[in-house]
Amino acid sequence: KGKAIVPIFAGDSLLGTFDVNVKLPHEISPSDIKILTSLSEIAANAIQRMRSYEKIQKDAKYFASLNAVDSLINASDDLPNLLNTILDYMMDLLNVNSAAILLYNYNKLMLEYYAGKGFMSWNIEKSQLKIGEGYAGKAALSQQTVIVNDIRTEEPEYARNELLKQEEFISYIGI
Repeated sequence: KGKAIVPIFAGDSLLGTFDVNVKLPHEISPSDIKILTSLSEIAANAIQRMRSYEKIQKDAKYFASLNAVDSLINASDDLPNLLNTILDYMMDLLNVNSAAILLYNYNKLMLEYYAGKGFMSWNIEKSQLKIGEGYAGKAALSQQTVIVNDIRTEEPEYARNELLKQEEFISYIGI
């Protein structure tokens, strides 16, 4: 009698709960439940509006970034500047700590570091990987995105694994 839990729904989707506790001898009455139910409906509406607003803001930022990069591509003949700007946008949009671009060198048949941001050391700049080697090489070979949720638990056989650990990264995404 000293506790009430009222779900917060938006349509059929559960968003959360209101948990209310009272000290005895006070008891939660049916009118208290009505008030909590009304508050849960108001909260659901507010949560839905905020989520919609956040999505709209994120989408607007995403499309503005794509437009800016597209304009830069059309106006620039400076590849290093272009790729560094793309890295800036990517890091901001994805909220990642670092990013690098490895380009394929057809003469050496290797992926080589070309641009990067957010690394603690310069060791990333020495990166050269064969197609299929390391996470980036695996992504290039399979032409699939490679996601490693926790590189600390991965086998050390992958190229650059020590570099990634030295940078204190936990997750890796290679596209």
